[in-house]
Amino acid sequence: MRRIVLLGKRWILNYVPYLGNYYGHCDHPDTKNKQIKIRSGLKGEKKLEILIHEMLHAIFWNVDEEIITHAAKDLARVLWKEMNEFK
Repeated sequence: MRRIVLLGKRWILNYVPYLGNYYGHCDHPDTKNKQIKIRSGLKGEKKLEILIHEMLHAIFWNVDEEIITHAAKDLARVLWKEMNEFK
């Protein structure tokens, strides 16, 4: 568990073993002690995608889920490819 800041708001980033049928969850930005939860055990590009997805929700709470999903997949794909070129 660690603390992160997105758009000046503090979040708890927490990796948890179980989230039902979900890979991640983001609390409402106005929630006290708000958390972004990511299913532990995710690896590689999928972990990056879910982390981006939930951070996008934190930043753009009112944006449609479909847009968040597509943006997260695109960003993760490009970042993963670019990161692996540095190895």
